Amino acid sequence: MSIILREATKADLALLKRWDSYEHTPPDPEEGWNWEEELGAPSPGRRQIIAELYGRPLGFIQLLDLRLDGSGYWGHLERPAGHASIDIWIGEVEDLNKGFGREMMRQAIADLFADPAIHTILIDPQIDNEGAIRFYRRLGFQFIEEREIWDEDVLIHALTRQTYEKGPNP
Repeated sequence: MSIILREATKADLALLKRWDSYEHTPPDPEEGWNWEEELGAPSPGRRQIIAELYGRPLGFIQLLDLRLDGSGYWGHLERPAGHASIDIWIGEVEDLNKGFGREMMRQAIADLFADPAIHTILIDPQIDNEGAIRFYRRLGFQFIEEREIWDEDVLIHALTRQTYEKGPNP
């Protein structure tokens, strides 16, 4: 499988807005994805990524270093430095359940843990998204707590560096 990850740019605006409107993709954060301002704008601790399969856009990933995240989304969870998070989705419904998400996550997790300061990665699937929860657990993420974040009931899961290094890696 030849999935590559590249930085999202303003040229991806229409694509991301289209994907954002699909039922199978996560809902906008409370303030909405502000694609026009965020794409291509440097932000400490945040990377927005497009996954491509043989040059065809396949999905989106956002990586956050939580100590630098200014959104406040994770800040109220009082996580210390060393925590990161991943938001991920496959763009087109016909690309679901083909192993693409697993490869995207494998690369995203490896990217985050390449930073020796990161020791824990958090994800926050909605409480009723059983497929995503099973997916994350197969990757080694462990349930931490149920939370309401910005009017959404989510299940916080974490993958620690120690669990990741024990393998099998995603």
